[in-house]
Amino acid sequence: LGRIAQVTADIAQINGVDKVYSITSPAGSAIDVRNLAALPAAEQATFAANLRSSVGQDNRTTLVYASFTGSPYSNDAYKAVDDMRSTLAAYAGGAGQGTAFHVGGASAMMHDMESSMMNGFYVVLPVVIIGILIILFALLRSVLLPLRMILTLSMSILVTVAAFTLVFQYWQDEVIIFMLPMVLFCALMGTGVDYDIFLVSRVREEKLKGASDREAIKKAVKSTGTIIAICALIMSGAF
Repeated sequence: LGRIAQVTADIAQINGVDKVYSITSPAGSAIDVRNLAALPAAEQATFAANLRSSVGQDNRTTLVYASFTGSPYSNDAYKAVDDMRSTLAAYAGGAGQGTAFHVGGASAMMHDMESSMMNGFYVVLPVVIIGILIILFALLRSVLLPLRMILTLSMSILVTVAAFTLVFQYWQDEVIIFMLPMVLFCALMGTGVDYDIFLVSRVREEKLKGASDREAIKKAVKSTGTIIAICALIMSGAF
């Protein structure tokens, strides 16, 4: 009980943790486990019931619950999860050597999922961009056009993420889910490349008919601009 009380106190000191509940802190505040007989009978009964529900059948495992001061899916909560793991790892390597600690729950699961997915995203991102460039090089028979398309689309994605962050995170004070950049990249890059190819192909058709660059661009925008705008409205409505 003394070791569990120490672990509970260590977790409670972590920044971002509100309260910690364990068999030595059944209501979120520590009780004197060395002198349980001094507690009123009702509190002794509550402690015994909590002990039975929080200790494993082998009498070798126990659960410790921690709540956060803010959203359980915020960056502060994820930082607290990392601090818990480092604190418990250090404790297991010292006085509690031989004890295994596992930090779970919805916040830890989402944090682990975020780390795994973002690590993969950073690998996939350049692969996708290079793949798109190769396809566009072959399709458009140009070097500058594909580079211009990727650059302008990347800028539009960055502006979209920035606007979303300003409105929802800083103005509305909401927590933005980590999947937002990935979803926006996939959706905007995919649809953006499609519509951009639609427009550029129309420009190329006018050029093949003998129009100048400026005239070809004017005709292409005039003939495809309305369709692309309507498609954009349909996509935004669907999302």
